[in-house]
Amino acid sequence: MQPHATKGTAAAVSRRSFLLGAGGIGAGLALAGCAPLGSSSSRPETITFYVSKPEVIGYFDDVIAKFHDSQSKIRVIRDSTSNMSANFVRNRPPDLGCLNYNYAMVSFVEHGALTDLGDLPEKDTINPDLWPLMRQTADHPGRTSVLPYSVTAASVIYNKRIFADQGIEVPTTWSEFRSVCERLTKAGITPMYGTYKDNWTIAQGMFDYSVGGMLDLQETFAALDREGTQVGKGSRVSFEKDFAAPVDRMVDLLQWHQKGAASRGYGDGNLAFAQGKAAMYLQGPWALGEIAKSSKDIELGTFPSPR
Repeated sequence: MQPHATKGTAAAVSRRSFLLGAGGIGAGLALAGCAPLGSSSSRPETITFYVSKPEVIGYFDDVIAKFHDSQSKIRVIRDSTSNMSANFVRNRPPDLGCLNYNYAMVSFVEHGALTDLGDLPEKDTINPDLWPLMRQTADHPGRTSVLPYSVTAASVIYNKRIFADQGIEVPTTWSEFRSVCERLTKAGITPMYGTYKDNWTIAQGMFDYSVGGMLDLQETFAALDREGTQVGKGSRVSFEKDFAAPVDRMVDLLQWHQKGAASRGYGDGNLAFAQGKAAMYLQGPWALGEIAKSSKDIELGTFPSPR
């Protein structure tokens, strides 16, 4: 495990590979901490900063530019096109990363591939309630592998104007939600816009909305873990028993999406929703900025997926 070089100490090595599941202030301070303090070389240290979300590339390019203007010891190369797993195999992982902290990160964290960030002062600024959520995804004993930068909760995005024009109230139960969809359909309005061409929008859309609205996921997976190899049709808890109803609900949602959803991608959905082609959109807050690019005057609201 490589120690993090803090300001005021001489770094033993000039290039270390570590990742933050975060960015912004935490990333900026970490970048400064990478400087080979005490080095006599006149050449600046070069580090790679990996960014996985295209929506934030412009933001971080601006952060990097300001960082370059503030000092001359470190140059940052922003990478948003390479493959993380392939880079690790080639022994060329990025020095720093801002990534979605999801199950794609599990193997890196659980195998201890990421540097311990537990000595960074930013760790103490994190809301303690977030750490159980982080550990629920992945954890390495005795190590703080990532620092959360932004936490978002996906909810149903809806067009306020369409709801108001149709006299529709925000639904709070599943039966109310279905009634809203039926009313919109009768009025000739597509209830939801689907983007199945990008299959992540199904997993992170209909499936997550259905499962997250019906199950206590932390307790469900803890119970599955306790069952161990006994998980099956006869066990107290199983995927077949516990996930059947949420998956049925997910299938139920299909009827409320527009025709041709299988040929529409995420970008198509953002544009279509901005144009008022559907009343609701099963996407997270990351889509709001993209929608606003096409319609700055659109009035949007959000509500939790009803149980």
